[in-house]
Amino acid sequence: MSTLNNEFIKSYSQTIDNRAEPVPPLWVQREKQRPSSPIRKSGARVRDTLLCDESLATDVIRVISGAKEMLVLCTFLLADNDVEQATLEAEERGVRVYCLIAAEARLDREDPEGEFDKKVLAQHKAMLKKLAGRVMFRTSSSFHAKVVLADPFTSIANGVLLTANLTTDAMKRNEELLLQLELQEVKQLAGYLKWAIWEAAEHESIESGEFRAVKPLSHISDPKIELPVVATTSCSRQIANEALAMIERAQAEILVSCFGWDLDHPVVQALAKKAKSGIPVTVFARIRPASMPALEFLTQSGARIYGFKWLHAKALVVDGQQAMVMSANLQEHGLDKGFELGVMFDDVRLEELKHTLAYWQSAAKWELKTGGTVGDVVGLVQIWDGKAFSDANIESQMHLTLKDVEASSAETLTAAMPELPSSGKLPHLAHELKCQWNVVAPSLAKGAKPKLRKFPAEQLSQGKATQKQSEPKSVPYDPPAFTEAGGRVVVAIKSPRQLSSAMQLKAELNASAIVVE
Repeated sequence: MSTLNNEFIKSYSQTIDNRAEPVPPLWVQREKQRPSSPIRKSGARVRDTLLCDESLATDVIRVISGAKEMLVLCTFLLADNDVEQATLEAEERGVRVYCLIAAEARLDREDPEGEFDKKVLAQHKAMLKKLAGRVMFRTSSSFHAKVVLADPFTSIANGVLLTANLTTDAMKRNEELLLQLELQEVKQLAGYLKWAIWEAAEHESIESGEFRAVKPLSHISDPKIELPVVATTSCSRQIANEALAMIERAQAEILVSCFGWDLDHPVVQALAKKAKSGIPVTVFARIRPASMPALEFLTQSGARIYGFKWLHAKALVVDGQQAMVMSANLQEHGLDKGFELGVMFDDVRLEELKHTLAYWQSAAKWELKTGGTVGDVVGLVQIWDGKAFSDANIESQMHLTLKDVEASSAETLTAAMPELPSSGKLPHLAHELKCQWNVVAPSLAKGAKPKLRKFPAEQLSQGKATQKQSEPKSVPYDPPAFTEAGGRVVVAIKSPRQLSSAMQLKAELNASAIVVE
């Protein structure tokens, strides 16, 4: 389709179907879902940060405040004012307080969770100095479990296992889980923590707030491996082994939530194998570059991946019949190395966890898509280029103004559609491309010399010729003709009204083109 815009320009348009163009992996913004009921029954034993209005710190403080004789905390780091105050008050009423945390040197050189800003680290270090001499802090580069236990060796033992570190943001902002523990679970976990304090710790705090190296006591035996508690320690890969066994048994469905993913780990490979076999595998993950190789592989294997900005929870549910909540990421440092704790269960807490994950699925803002085309998506996306994410919007239509094209001659004003403008490494992100471009008449080249017509003199003087006048005379053509620097002959016009005579002269002179002067 074309319309004449002015005397020597013609505009054209064409619609290109761009739907089949391949796109890289995308986190696609999902249409707003109607989340499953967020109602949480009172007294729930599985709590999370999306369904609960309160911070998970409320449950942690309840355990701390109820301690009578002993309190044991284990976390990568501690940076929450209310938890800190509750711990201090417990010590003041005569409770012995033990706290297992990551080695301070590890905090300074790395951030394995990808979420600790300088303010959090500074708060953690200030807490260490404030509680030094009142709380026994023992550290190790391997400590990553998250547990709070009160009076664990008594009949009134109480406690919680978390996926969250004891920081304000983790317990309020992140997608996290907290599991209320049964009496037997508390006692088993206490055995692991006792072993970790006296046999696995590398440093302990002194009254000045500094740390000194410590040696293992070497008389506390390794914890007895006994379900439902599972662990990763220097002598146990129980979390990995039980996770693999659960996945292998799956016949109907697998739900898995995790922060860290290693593509080559056997647990991740087992999940992919189940997805390829047709078992529905639903994954909840934080959107972060380090996880993308594994998440891409899982998606390509058939798993559905839901993305969150702050997710940090680690959980596994198989066939709706058995669950595990743990501190370990699905990585070598977590499943094969380090000090991690988890609990397996199939009681009322299982139904609560399933309800929680169903709500997370309905509330998830992003879903990962791989191997797709432009036509598969409309709306906001995060594009993964193999190194970083970039925000973009895939539209139904995109209008593109193409470069002007010069016609071969002014009487035709036709030319092939020019190339589309470059969109970089990506295709144009629209289903249809509405392309518009102009075809313009060629212009007279600079430096072109007029070509003259030769007439006998008597024709010019109407028969009054003299001997001198009888010589041929040169006069301009009408419309004028020119010879360009390269030898090309052209006819020049200034108005479309000259086209008819210009076309006759073009034929007469065997000129190459009609141009605009």
